[in-house]
Amino acid sequence: AYYVPPLQTVDRLEFVHGGSALQYGPQPGGALNFVTHRPRTDRSLGGGTENTFGEDNTWNTFSYLDGTTDRLSYYFYYNGRETDGFRAANSDIALDAFSLTLALDATGPGRWFLTLESYREEHGEPGGLGQAAFAAGTDSSTRLFDRFQLDRDAVTLTWERAFAHGLFTVSAWAVDYTRSSQRQRGGGFGAAPAPFDLVATGAAQNTFTDETQEFTTLGIDARYRRDWGADSRHTFTTGIQLYHSDSPRIDSRRNRVTGTNFVSLDSSRDVFYAPVFAENLFRLGDLSITPGIRVETFRQTVSTDFFNATTGPPTLSPLTASNRRSAADDDIIPLLGLGLAYDLPRSTQLYANFSESFRPVIFTEAVPNSTINLVASDLAAGESWQTDIGVRSQPAPGLVLDASLFYLEFTDKVGGAGTPGDPIRNIGRIEHRGAEAAVSYDLLRLLDGDGDGARRLDLFVNLTVIDAEIVEDSDPTRVGNAPQFAPDHIVRTGLAYSQGEDLKLALLGTFGDNAFSDDANTPGRALPA
Repeated sequence: AYYVPPLQTVDRLEFVHGGSALQYGPQPGGALNFVTHRPRTDRSLGGGTENTFGEDNTWNTFSYLDGTTDRLSYYFYYNGRETDGFRAANSDIALDAFSLTLALDATGPGRWFLTLESYREEHGEPGGLGQAAFAAGTDSSTRLFDRFQLDRDAVTLTWERAFAHGLFTVSAWAVDYTRSSQRQRGGGFGAAPAPFDLVATGAAQNTFTDETQEFTTLGIDARYRRDWGADSRHTFTTGIQLYHSDSPRIDSRRNRVTGTNFVSLDSSRDVFYAPVFAENLFRLGDLSITPGIRVETFRQTVSTDFFNATTGPPTLSPLTASNRRSAADDDIIPLLGLGLAYDLPRSTQLYANFSESFRPVIFTEAVPNSTINLVASDLAAGESWQTDIGVRSQPAPGLVLDASLFYLEFTDKVGGAGTPGDPIRNIGRIEHRGAEAAVSYDLLRLLDGDGDGARRLDLFVNLTVIDAEIVEDSDPTRVGNAPQFAPDHIVRTGLAYSQGEDLKLALLGTFGDNAFSDDANTPGRALPA
Protein backbone atom coordinates (compact mmCIF):
# COMPACT_ATOMS: atom_id res chain seq x y z
CA ALA A 1 0.00 0.00 0.00
CA TYR A 2 1.07 3.60 -0.70
CA TYR A 3 4.05 2.44 -2.82
CA VAL A 4 4.19 2.19 -6.61
CA PRO A 5 7.44 2.14 -8.61
CA PRO A 6 7.99 5.27 -10.72
CA LEU A 7 6.58 4.77 -14.21
CA GLN A 8 9.90 5.81 -15.75
CA THR A 9 11.37 2.53 -14.51
CA VAL A 10 8.41 0.37 -15.61
CA ASP A 11 9.15 -1.55 -18.79
CA ARG A 12 5.55 -2.63 -19.20
CA LEU A 13 2.38 -2.87 -17.15
CA GLU A 14 0.51 -6.15 -17.56
CA PHE A 15 -3.17 -6.48 -16.68
CA VAL A 16 -3.73 -10.17 -16.08
CA HIS A 17 -7.24 -11.52 -15.55
CA GLY A 18 -9.05 -14.82 -15.71
CA GLY A 19 -7.27 -17.98 -14.58
CA SER A 20 -3.82 -16.52 -15.26
CA ALA A 21 -4.33 -13.84 -12.58
CA LEU A 22 -4.21 -16.53 -9.89
CA GLN A 23 -0.43 -16.75 -10.23
CA TYR A 24 -0.17 -13.22 -8.80
CA GLY A 25 -2.68 -13.34 -5.94
CA PRO A 26 -6.26 -13.93 -4.78
CA GLN A 27 -7.58 -10.41 -5.37
CA PRO A 28 -10.83 -9.94 -7.32
CA GLY A 29 -10.82 -8.19 -10.67
CA GLY A 30 -7.45 -9.44 -11.94
CA ALA A 31 -3.91 -8.30 -11.21
CA LEU A 32 -1.57 -5.52 -12.33
CA ASN A 33 1.97 -6.81 -12.83
CA PHE A 34 4.67 -4.11 -12.89
CA VAL A 35 7.58 -5.34 -15.04
CA THR A 36 10.50 -2.99 -14.33
CA HIS A 37 13.62 -2.26 -16.37
CA ARG A 38 16.69 -4.40 -16.13
CA PRO A 39 20.25 -3.22 -16.79
CA ARG A 40 21.07 -2.68 -20.45
CA THR A 41 23.69 -5.03 -21.87
CA ASP A 42 24.62 -3.33 -25.16
CA ARG A 43 26.98 -0.68 -23.71
CA SER A 44 29.12 -0.04 -20.66
CA LEU A 45 27.49 3.27 -19.69
CA GLY A 46 24.13 4.81 -20.42
CA GLY A 47 21.82 7.17 -18.63
CA GLY A 48 19.28 9.91 -18.75
CA THR A 49 17.41 12.46 -16.69
CA GLU A 50 13.85 13.78 -16.75
CA ASN A 51 12.90 16.94 -14.85
CA THR A 52 9.54 18.66 -14.56
CA PHE A 53 8.82 22.08 -13.06
CA GLY A 54 5.39 23.58 -12.48
CA GLU A 55 3.08 25.65 -10.33
CA ASP A 56 2.98 25.47 -6.54
CA ASN A 57 6.77 25.00 -6.39
CA THR A 58 6.44 21.63 -8.11
CA TRP A 59 9.59 19.74 -9.07
CA ASN A 60 9.84 16.14 -10.25
CA THR A 61 13.04 14.41 -11.24
CA PHE A 62 14.01 10.95 -12.44
CA SER A 63 17.62 10.18 -13.30
CA TYR A 64 19.28 6.86 -14.07
CA LEU A 65 22.55 5.17 -15.02
CA ASP A 66 22.91 1.68 -16.42
CA GLY A 67 25.26 -0.51 -18.41
CA THR A 68 27.34 -3.68 -18.49
CA THR A 69 31.06 -4.28 -17.99
CA ASP A 70 32.27 -7.84 -18.54
CA ARG A 71 29.92 -10.09 -16.52
CA LEU A 72 28.54 -7.32 -14.26
CA SER A 73 25.53 -5.19 -15.19
CA TYR A 74 24.02 -2.34 -13.19
CA TYR A 75 20.94 -0.10 -13.13
CA PHE A 76 20.60 2.83 -10.70
CA TYR A 77 17.91 5.47 -10.46
CA TYR A 78 16.90 8.38 -8.24
CA ASN A 79 13.34 9.67 -8.15
CA GLY A 80 12.50 12.89 -6.31
CA ARG A 81 9.35 14.94 -6.00
CA GLU A 82 8.46 18.16 -4.19
CA THR A 83 5.39 20.39 -4.32
CA ASP A 84 3.36 22.68 -2.10
CA GLY A 85 0.20 21.24 -3.69
CA PHE A 86 -2.77 23.13 -5.10
CA ARG A 87 -4.75 23.24 -1.83
CA ALA A 88 -4.62 26.32 0.36
CA ALA A 89 -2.58 24.63 3.10
CA ASN A 90 -1.10 21.28 4.14
CA SER A 91 -1.05 19.67 0.68
CA ASP A 92 2.73 19.55 0.33
CA ILE A 93 4.58 16.40 -0.81
CA ALA A 94 8.25 15.44 -0.46
CA LEU A 95 9.56 12.15 -1.89
CA ASP A 96 13.02 10.60 -2.28
CA ALA A 97 13.52 7.14 -3.78
CA PHE A 98 16.67 5.24 -4.75
CA SER A 99 17.14 1.85 -6.39
CA LEU A 100 20.22 -0.12 -7.43
CA THR A 101 20.08 -3.39 -9.37
CA LEU A 102 23.24 -5.44 -9.95
CA ALA A 103 23.20 -8.38 -12.35
CA LEU A 104 25.74 -11.13 -12.91
CA ASP A 105 25.69 -12.81 -16.34
CA ALA A 106 22.47 -10.96 -17.21
CA THR A 107 22.23 -12.57 -20.67
CA GLY A 108 23.46 -16.02 -19.71
CA PRO A 109 21.34 -19.11 -19.04
CA GLY A 110 22.00 -18.75 -15.30
CA ARG A 111 21.76 -15.17 -14.04
CA TRP A 112 21.70 -13.39 -10.68
CA PHE A 113 20.00 -10.10 -9.79
CA LEU A 114 20.41 -8.13 -6.55
CA THR A 115 18.13 -5.12 -6.00
CA LEU A 116 18.41 -2.58 -3.15
CA GLU A 117 15.60 -0.04 -2.71
CA SER A 118 14.99 2.93 -0.42
CA TYR A 119 11.85 5.06 -0.41
CA ARG A 120 10.97 8.06 1.81
CA GLU A 121 7.79 10.06 1.46
CA GLU A 122 5.90 12.61 3.56
CA HIS A 123 2.81 14.58 2.70
CA GLY A 124 0.09 16.66 4.26
CA GLU A 125 -3.53 15.56 4.37
CA PRO A 126 -5.60 18.70 3.71
CA GLY A 127 -8.92 16.98 4.42
CA GLY A 128 -12.12 16.23 2.54
CA LEU A 129 -14.54 18.82 1.22
CA GLY A 130 -18.31 18.77 1.48
CA GLN A 131 -20.50 19.56 -1.52
CA ALA A 132 -20.86 23.25 -0.68
CA ALA A 133 -17.14 23.76 -0.09
CA PHE A 134 -16.27 21.86 -3.26
CA ALA A 135 -18.70 23.94 -5.31
CA ALA A 136 -17.12 27.13 -3.90
CA GLY A 137 -13.63 26.00 -4.94
CA THR A 138 -11.47 22.92 -4.84
CA ASP A 139 -8.42 24.47 -3.21
CA SER A 140 -9.58 25.02 0.38
CA SER A 141 -8.23 22.88 3.25
CA THR A 142 -10.13 21.55 6.25
CA ARG A 143 -7.20 19.80 7.99
CA LEU A 144 -4.15 21.93 8.71
CA PHE A 145 -2.07 19.56 10.84
CA ASP A 146 -2.78 16.03 9.58
CA ARG A 147 0.43 14.42 8.25
CA PHE A 148 1.50 11.08 6.78
CA GLN A 149 4.97 9.55 6.43
CA LEU A 150 6.20 6.35 4.77
CA ASP A 151 9.68 4.79 5.00
CA ARG A 152 10.44 1.65 3.00
CA ASP A 153 13.69 -0.29 2.55
CA ALA A 154 13.87 -3.53 0.59
CA VAL A 155 16.41 -6.01 -0.73
CA THR A 156 15.67 -8.74 -3.28
CA LEU A 157 17.94 -11.51 -4.55
CA THR A 158 16.84 -13.41 -7.69
CA TRP A 159 18.31 -16.35 -9.55
CA GLU A 160 17.02 -17.36 -12.98
CA ARG A 161 17.90 -20.46 -14.93
CA ALA A 162 16.84 -20.77 -18.56
CA PHE A 163 16.40 -24.18 -20.15
CA ALA A 164 15.75 -25.20 -23.75
CA HIS A 165 12.00 -25.34 -23.09
CA GLY A 166 11.53 -23.56 -19.80
CA LEU A 167 12.59 -21.13 -17.09
CA PHE A 168 13.07 -21.49 -13.33
CA THR A 169 13.07 -18.39 -11.11
CA VAL A 170 13.54 -18.07 -7.37
CA SER A 171 13.51 -14.80 -5.43
CA ALA A 172 14.10 -14.05 -1.76
CA TRP A 173 13.32 -10.68 -0.24
CA ALA A 174 13.29 -8.68 2.96
CA VAL A 175 11.24 -5.51 3.41
CA ASP A 176 11.20 -3.03 6.30
CA TYR A 177 8.24 -0.69 6.02
CA THR A 178 7.05 1.96 8.48
CA ARG A 179 3.82 3.92 8.10
CA SER A 180 3.25 6.88 10.45
CA SER A 181 0.50 9.44 10.69
CA GLN A 182 -0.79 12.21 12.94
CA ARG A 183 -4.41 13.32 12.72
CA GLN A 184 -6.12 16.06 14.69
CA ARG A 185 -9.29 15.09 16.49
CA GLY A 186 -12.49 17.09 16.30
CA GLY A 187 -14.42 18.31 13.30
CA GLY A 188 -15.77 15.78 10.81
CA PHE A 189 -15.84 14.98 7.15
CA GLY A 190 -15.53 18.29 5.33
CA ALA A 191 -15.61 20.18 8.64
CA ALA A 192 -12.47 21.67 10.16
CA PRO A 193 -11.75 21.19 13.89
CA ALA A 194 -12.31 24.21 16.13
CA PRO A 195 -9.27 26.38 17.00
CA PHE A 196 -7.02 25.21 19.81
CA ASP A 197 -8.60 25.91 23.20
CA LEU A 198 -6.09 27.07 25.83
CA VAL A 199 -8.75 27.10 28.56
CA ALA A 200 -10.51 23.76 28.03
CA THR A 201 -7.20 21.97 27.56
CA GLY A 202 -8.87 18.58 27.14
CA ALA A 203 -10.95 19.67 24.16
CA ALA A 204 -10.84 17.24 21.23
CA GLN A 205 -9.27 19.76 18.84
CA ASN A 206 -6.26 20.05 21.17
CA THR A 207 -5.41 16.38 20.75
CA PHE A 208 -3.91 14.25 18.00
CA THR A 209 -4.05 10.55 17.27
CA ASP A 210 -0.53 9.41 16.38
CA GLU A 211 -0.36 6.03 14.65
CA THR A 212 2.74 3.98 13.77
CA GLN A 213 2.64 0.66 11.95
CA GLU A 214 5.78 -1.30 11.18
CA PHE A 215 5.95 -4.19 8.70
CA THR A 216 8.94 -6.53 8.62
CA THR A 217 8.52 -9.11 5.89
CA LEU A 218 10.72 -12.03 4.85
CA GLY A 219 9.73 -14.14 1.88
CA ILE A 220 10.72 -16.46 -0.92
CA ASP A 221 9.01 -17.11 -4.24
CA ALA A 222 9.83 -19.93 -6.71
CA ARG A 223 8.29 -20.32 -10.18
CA TYR A 224 8.79 -22.79 -13.02
CA ARG A 225 7.55 -22.59 -16.60
CA ARG A 226 7.92 -25.35 -19.19
CA ASP A 227 6.82 -25.55 -22.82
CA TRP A 228 5.82 -29.08 -23.75
CA GLY A 229 4.08 -31.20 -26.37
CA ALA A 230 4.48 -31.21 -30.14
CA ASP A 231 6.36 -28.08 -31.23
CA SER A 232 6.22 -26.98 -27.53
CA ARG A 233 2.69 -25.70 -28.12
CA HIS A 234 1.52 -26.12 -24.54
CA THR A 235 2.88 -24.27 -21.49
CA PHE A 236 2.79 -25.41 -17.88
CA THR A 237 3.47 -22.90 -15.09
CA THR A 238 3.62 -23.51 -11.35
CA GLY A 239 4.95 -21.75 -8.27
CA ILE A 240 4.99 -21.46 -4.51
CA GLN A 241 5.49 -18.55 -2.16
CA LEU A 242 6.33 -18.47 1.54
CA TYR A 243 6.47 -15.36 3.65
CA HIS A 244 6.08 -14.11 7.18
CA SER A 245 5.16 -10.56 8.14
CA ASP A 246 5.43 -9.06 11.61
CA SER A 247 3.52 -5.78 11.84
CA PRO A 248 3.17 -4.16 15.28
CA ARG A 249 0.98 -1.07 15.62
CA ILE A 250 0.99 1.62 18.31
CA ASP A 251 -1.59 4.41 18.65
CA SER A 252 -1.19 7.25 21.10
CA ARG A 253 -3.14 10.36 22.13
CA ARG A 254 -1.01 13.53 22.15
CA ASN A 255 -2.26 16.80 23.62
CA ARG A 256 -0.65 19.77 21.89
CA VAL A 257 -1.61 22.18 24.69
CA THR A 258 -0.64 20.17 27.80
CA GLY A 259 2.19 18.21 26.21
CA THR A 260 0.92 14.83 27.45
CA ASN A 261 1.22 11.76 25.22
CA PHE A 262 -0.30 8.42 26.27
CA VAL A 263 -0.38 5.13 24.40
CA SER A 264 -3.99 4.12 23.70
CA LEU A 265 -3.44 0.93 21.73
CA ASP A 266 -0.51 -1.49 21.41
CA SER A 267 -1.09 -4.30 18.92
CA SER A 268 1.11 -7.21 17.84
CA ARG A 269 0.14 -8.75 14.50
CA ASP A 270 1.68 -11.35 12.25
CA VAL A 271 0.85 -13.31 9.12
CA PHE A 272 2.24 -16.54 7.72
CA TYR A 273 1.31 -17.05 4.08
CA ALA A 274 1.98 -20.02 1.77
CA PRO A 275 0.10 -19.97 -1.56
CA VAL A 276 0.67 -22.52 -4.34
CA PHE A 277 -0.54 -22.10 -7.92
CA ALA A 278 -0.47 -24.05 -11.18
CA GLU A 279 -1.88 -23.47 -14.65
CA ASN A 280 -1.54 -25.00 -18.09
CA LEU A 281 -2.05 -23.33 -21.44
CA PHE A 282 -3.34 -25.88 -23.96
CA ARG A 283 -3.18 -24.81 -27.62
CA LEU A 284 -5.51 -27.01 -29.67
CA GLY A 285 -5.48 -25.57 -33.16
CA ASP A 286 -7.38 -22.28 -33.05
CA LEU A 287 -8.65 -22.98 -29.53
CA SER A 288 -6.67 -22.17 -26.38
CA ILE A 289 -7.73 -23.40 -22.93
CA THR A 290 -6.01 -22.30 -19.71
CA PRO A 291 -7.25 -23.92 -16.48
CA GLY A 292 -5.63 -22.70 -13.27
CA ILE A 293 -5.75 -23.33 -9.55
CA ARG A 294 -4.41 -21.46 -6.54
CA VAL A 295 -4.47 -22.81 -2.99
CA GLU A 296 -4.20 -20.14 -0.28
CA THR A 297 -2.80 -21.29 3.07
CA PHE A 298 -2.47 -18.63 5.75
CA ARG A 299 -2.42 -18.02 9.48
CA GLN A 300 -3.11 -14.60 10.96
CA THR A 301 -2.88 -13.60 14.61
CA VAL A 302 -3.53 -10.29 16.35
CA SER A 303 -3.32 -9.31 20.02
CA THR A 304 -4.16 -5.79 21.15
CA ASP A 305 -3.68 -4.11 24.55
CA PHE A 306 -5.85 -1.07 25.31
CA PHE A 307 -5.02 1.90 27.55
CA ASN A 308 -6.77 5.05 28.70
CA ALA A 309 -5.87 7.66 26.07
CA THR A 310 -5.98 10.62 28.48
CA THR A 311 -4.43 9.19 31.66
CA GLY A 312 -2.46 6.10 30.55
CA PRO A 313 -3.56 3.10 32.71
CA PRO A 314 -4.93 -0.09 31.10
CA THR A 315 -8.55 -0.03 29.97
CA LEU A 316 -10.42 -3.23 30.76
CA SER A 317 -12.62 -4.76 28.07
CA PRO A 318 -15.97 -6.09 29.30
CA LEU A 319 -15.61 -8.78 26.65
CA THR A 320 -12.38 -10.27 28.07
CA ALA A 321 -12.18 -8.93 31.66
CA SER A 322 -8.69 -7.64 30.80
CA ASN A 323 -7.20 -4.92 28.66
CA ARG A 324 -6.25 -7.43 25.95
CA ARG A 325 -8.25 -8.73 23.01
CA SER A 326 -6.84 -11.44 20.72
CA ALA A 327 -7.87 -13.40 17.66
CA ALA A 328 -6.33 -15.99 15.36
CA ASP A 329 -7.45 -17.23 12.00
CA ASP A 330 -6.05 -19.92 9.74
CA ASP A 331 -7.52 -21.41 6.63
CA ILE A 332 -6.86 -23.22 3.37
CA ILE A 333 -8.83 -21.77 0.45
CA PRO A 334 -8.73 -23.24 -3.08
CA LEU A 335 -9.41 -20.86 -5.98
CA LEU A 336 -10.15 -21.92 -9.55
CA GLY A 337 -9.79 -20.11 -12.86
CA LEU A 338 -10.35 -20.81 -16.53
CA GLY A 339 -9.40 -18.88 -19.66
CA LEU A 340 -10.63 -19.60 -23.19
CA ALA A 341 -9.64 -18.08 -26.54
CA TYR A 342 -10.58 -18.92 -30.13
CA ASP A 343 -8.77 -17.46 -33.13
CA LEU A 344 -10.82 -16.28 -36.12
CA PRO A 345 -9.68 -14.94 -39.51
CA ARG A 346 -8.47 -11.35 -39.95
CA SER A 347 -6.56 -11.24 -36.64
CA THR A 348 -9.73 -11.63 -34.60
CA GLN A 349 -10.06 -13.57 -31.35
CA LEU A 350 -12.97 -14.51 -29.12
CA TYR A 351 -12.15 -14.87 -25.42
CA ALA A 352 -13.79 -15.73 -22.12
CA ASN A 353 -12.56 -15.94 -18.54
CA PHE A 354 -13.77 -17.18 -15.18
CA SER A 355 -11.95 -16.90 -11.84
CA GLU A 356 -12.56 -17.05 -8.11
CA SER A 357 -11.03 -14.78 -5.49
CA PHE A 358 -11.32 -13.84 -1.83
CA ARG A 359 -10.68 -11.00 0.61
CA PRO A 360 -9.26 -12.07 3.99
CA VAL A 361 -10.47 -10.62 7.25
CA ILE A 362 -8.16 -7.72 8.11
CA PHE A 363 -6.61 -7.10 11.54
CA THR A 364 -9.01 -4.35 12.63
CA GLU A 365 -12.03 -6.49 11.75
CA ALA A 366 -10.74 -9.51 13.70
CA VAL A 367 -9.92 -7.25 16.68
CA PRO A 368 -11.48 -3.76 16.35
CA ASN A 369 -9.70 -0.75 17.81
CA SER A 370 -12.16 -0.74 20.69
CA THR A 371 -12.66 -2.60 23.96
CA ILE A 372 -16.43 -2.99 23.43
CA ASN A 373 -17.09 -3.58 19.71
CA LEU A 374 -18.50 -7.06 19.18
CA VAL A 375 -17.27 -9.44 16.46
CA ALA A 376 -19.35 -12.40 15.29
CA SER A 377 -17.78 -15.76 16.08
CA ASP A 378 -18.35 -16.96 12.51
CA LEU A 379 -16.75 -13.94 10.79
CA ALA A 380 -15.29 -15.22 7.51
CA ALA A 381 -13.33 -13.98 4.52
CA GLY A 382 -15.25 -12.34 1.70
CA GLU A 383 -15.53 -14.32 -1.51
CA SER A 384 -16.07 -13.34 -5.11
CA TRP A 385 -16.15 -14.70 -8.60
CA GLN A 386 -16.05 -12.97 -11.94
CA THR A 387 -16.49 -13.79 -15.59
CA ASP A 388 -16.15 -11.94 -18.86
CA ILE A 389 -16.60 -12.68 -22.55
CA GLY A 390 -15.39 -10.58 -25.42
CA VAL A 391 -13.77 -10.14 -28.81
CA ARG A 392 -10.56 -8.42 -29.85
CA SER A 393 -9.51 -7.69 -33.40
CA GLN A 394 -7.04 -5.94 -35.68
CA PRO A 395 -9.16 -5.70 -38.84
CA ALA A 396 -6.83 -3.23 -40.52
CA PRO A 397 -3.22 -2.12 -40.08
CA GLY A 398 -2.93 0.24 -37.11
CA LEU A 399 -6.51 -0.39 -35.91
CA VAL A 400 -7.14 -2.34 -32.67
CA LEU A 401 -10.63 -3.12 -31.31
CA ASP A 402 -11.68 -4.83 -28.07
CA ALA A 403 -15.14 -5.22 -26.54
CA SER A 404 -16.38 -7.37 -23.66
CA LEU A 405 -19.16 -7.98 -21.16
CA PHE A 406 -18.36 -8.73 -17.51
CA TYR A 407 -20.02 -9.81 -14.27
CA LEU A 408 -18.54 -9.81 -10.76
CA GLU A 409 -20.24 -10.95 -7.56
CA PHE A 410 -18.81 -10.22 -4.13
CA THR A 411 -20.36 -12.10 -1.18
CA ASP A 412 -19.80 -12.10 2.59
CA LYS A 413 -18.86 -8.44 2.68
CA VAL A 414 -17.73 -7.46 6.18
CA GLY A 415 -19.57 -4.69 8.01
CA GLY A 416 -21.56 -3.82 11.12
CA ALA A 417 -21.34 -1.23 13.89
CA GLY A 418 -19.96 -3.62 16.53
CA THR A 419 -23.02 -3.25 18.78
CA PRO A 420 -24.95 -6.19 20.30
CA GLY A 421 -27.63 -5.77 17.66
CA ASP A 422 -25.21 -5.13 14.82
CA PRO A 423 -21.90 -6.93 15.47
CA ILE A 424 -19.07 -6.90 12.95
CA ARG A 425 -19.96 -9.78 10.64
CA ASN A 426 -20.52 -10.85 7.05
CA ILE A 427 -23.44 -8.69 6.01
CA GLY A 428 -24.08 -8.60 2.29
CA ARG A 429 -23.61 -9.20 -1.41
CA ILE A 430 -22.65 -6.82 -4.21
CA GLU A 431 -23.03 -7.33 -7.96
CA HIS A 432 -21.07 -5.54 -10.69
CA ARG A 433 -22.10 -5.99 -14.31
CA GLY A 434 -21.20 -4.01 -17.36
CA ALA A 435 -19.37 -3.65 -20.63
CA GLU A 436 -15.95 -2.48 -21.74
CA ALA A 437 -14.89 -1.26 -25.16
CA ALA A 438 -11.58 0.01 -26.49
CA VAL A 439 -10.44 1.30 -29.86
CA SER A 440 -7.11 2.70 -30.99
CA TYR A 441 -5.81 3.76 -34.39
CA ASP A 442 -2.41 4.86 -35.62
CA LEU A 443 -3.26 8.15 -37.38
CA LEU A 444 0.03 8.10 -39.26
CA ARG A 445 -1.47 5.30 -41.32
CA LEU A 446 -3.64 7.97 -42.98
CA LEU A 447 -0.47 9.52 -44.38
CA ASP A 448 1.35 6.30 -45.10
CA GLY A 449 -0.86 3.23 -45.33
CA ASP A 450 1.92 0.83 -44.37
CA GLY A 451 3.51 3.02 -41.68
CA ASP A 452 7.25 3.08 -41.13
CA GLY A 453 7.09 1.02 -37.91
CA ALA A 454 9.30 3.47 -36.00
CA ARG A 455 6.75 6.25 -35.54
CA ARG A 456 3.18 6.02 -34.23
CA LEU A 457 0.46 8.52 -33.38
CA ASP A 458 -2.27 6.55 -31.64
CA LEU A 459 -5.71 7.98 -30.98
CA PHE A 460 -7.45 5.80 -28.39
CA VAL A 461 -10.71 5.65 -26.47
CA ASN A 462 -11.57 3.23 -23.63
CA LEU A 463 -15.11 3.08 -22.25
CA THR A 464 -16.32 1.20 -19.18
CA VAL A 465 -20.04 1.09 -18.35
CA ILE A 466 -20.86 -0.27 -14.88
CA ASP A 467 -24.14 -1.28 -13.26
CA ALA A 468 -23.17 -1.95 -9.63
CA GLU A 469 -25.74 -2.66 -6.93
CA ILE A 470 -25.91 -3.75 -3.30
CA VAL A 471 -28.35 -6.67 -3.45
CA GLU A 472 -28.07 -7.92 0.15
CA ASP A 473 -27.15 -5.98 3.29
CA SER A 474 -27.82 -6.06 7.03
CA ASP A 475 -29.21 -2.53 6.63
CA PRO A 476 -32.22 -2.75 4.30
CA THR A 477 -31.94 0.97 3.47
CA ARG A 478 -28.70 0.24 1.61
CA VAL A 479 -30.18 -2.48 -0.62
CA GLY A 480 -30.44 -1.15 -4.16
CA ASN A 481 -27.77 1.51 -3.58
CA ALA A 482 -24.61 1.79 -5.61
CA PRO A 483 -21.55 0.55 -3.71
CA GLN A 484 -18.93 3.14 -2.85
CA PHE A 485 -16.61 4.40 -5.61
CA ALA A 486 -18.63 2.79 -8.43
CA PRO A 487 -19.44 5.39 -11.12
CA ASP A 488 -21.83 4.41 -13.91
CA HIS A 489 -19.18 5.03 -16.57
CA ILE A 490 -15.51 5.86 -17.03
CA VAL A 491 -14.00 7.17 -20.28
CA ARG A 492 -10.28 7.33 -20.95
CA THR A 493 -9.04 8.90 -24.16
CA GLY A 494 -5.99 10.57 -25.59
CA LEU A 495 -3.24 10.84 -28.17
CA ALA A 496 0.10 9.04 -27.81
CA TYR A 497 3.09 9.69 -30.07
CA SER A 498 6.12 7.42 -30.04
CA GLN A 499 9.31 7.31 -32.04
CA GLY A 500 10.97 4.02 -31.22
CA GLU A 501 12.14 3.86 -27.61
CA ASP A 502 13.74 7.33 -27.68
CA LEU A 503 10.72 9.65 -27.72
CA LYS A 504 7.25 9.29 -26.24
CA LEU A 505 4.63 12.04 -25.83
CA ALA A 506 1.06 11.67 -24.65
CA LEU A 507 -2.03 13.77 -23.99
CA LEU A 508 -4.41 11.81 -21.76
CA GLY A 509 -7.81 12.42 -20.23
CA THR A 510 -10.05 10.50 -17.83
CA PHE A 511 -13.74 11.28 -17.37
CA GLY A 512 -15.96 9.60 -14.79
CA ASP A 513 -19.57 9.79 -13.70
CA ASN A 514 -20.81 10.78 -10.25
CA ALA A 515 -20.25 8.29 -7.43
CA PHE A 516 -20.49 8.02 -3.64
CA SER A 517 -17.79 7.40 -1.05
CA ASP A 518 -20.11 5.34 1.17
CA ASP A 519 -22.60 2.51 0.68
CA ALA A 520 -25.40 4.56 2.24
CA ASN A 521 -25.15 7.00 -0.72
CA THR A 522 -25.19 9.94 1.69
CA PRO A 523 -25.60 13.25 -0.22
CA GLY A 524 -22.69 14.75 1.68
CA ARG A 525 -20.50 11.88 0.47
CA ALA A 526 -21.31 12.36 -3.20
CA LEU A 527 -18.30 12.50 -5.52
CA PRO A 528 -18.94 14.79 -8.49
CA ALA A 529 -17.84 13.75 -11.96
